[in-house]
Amino acid sequence: MKNVLVILFLIAFTVNTYAEEEKISFQTKPFLYFVPISQKIILESTGAENNTGMPLILDLEFKYLLNKRIILFINPVFALGFWSYTPIDGDNMVVMDYYLSNCLDFSIGIQYKPFGTGLRGMYIGAFSVIGWGFVTYGSDGSSHEKEKIADFLNLGFITEIGYDWIFNNGFSISLGVGISKLYQIPKVSIITAVNSPLIGNDMYHYGSIHGIHFLNLPIDPRIKFSIGYSF
Repeated sequence: MKNVLVILFLIAFTVNTYAEEEKISFQTKPFLYFVPISQKIILESTGAENNTGMPLILDLEFKYLLNKRIILFINPVFALGFWSYTPIDGDNMVVMDYYLSNCLDFSIGIQYKPFGTGLRGMYIGAFSVIGWGFVTYGSDGSSHEKEKIADFLNLGFITEIGYDWIFNNGFSISLGVGISKLYQIPKVSIITAVNSPLIGNDMYHYGSIHGIHFLNLPIDPRIKFSIGYSF
């Protein structure tokens, strides 16, 4: 009888554990939304009083549990950058020039759980990045308002190692470090103006969305902090 009770307990525990195992997770990178604010502060601190820049960034991470070791990972990121310039000619304000750049990137890949812990625990990730976008130019009062001046393609990769926590209420946290590399085809030098001085060169990163771009390193260090909900 005792053995029967033990077996029933193990069966009940196994079924309950499986039933509560999370299979889907949605997360976002909260610090990424501070990029527009920080870029505005940095831009104004340069003394360029007649320049304004304020990008918009939307980020969502989607994870789906294929099995206890393999997780499908999809991360769309939309970025919209705005930059305007109003030159001063003596005491006269002249027509304002502005640039608007749009981009939609997808990071798609796999997270591997070496200890078979599902959505929880340590992971190793490898993702490819593909995206596209365009830049428009305009001048208030002119006939070429919102004229498209460049199209581009983004291609790259990300490798990452990290850890996932999932709490009893479904709230989840992910921390990770790694490297990334993004290629813009063709390079659009005007994006230096659209995002300057936060980026500081002609690489398209919108405030280092995929990695921390600085010193013109051949690859970009990556630090990830994401929060969300798993069920």
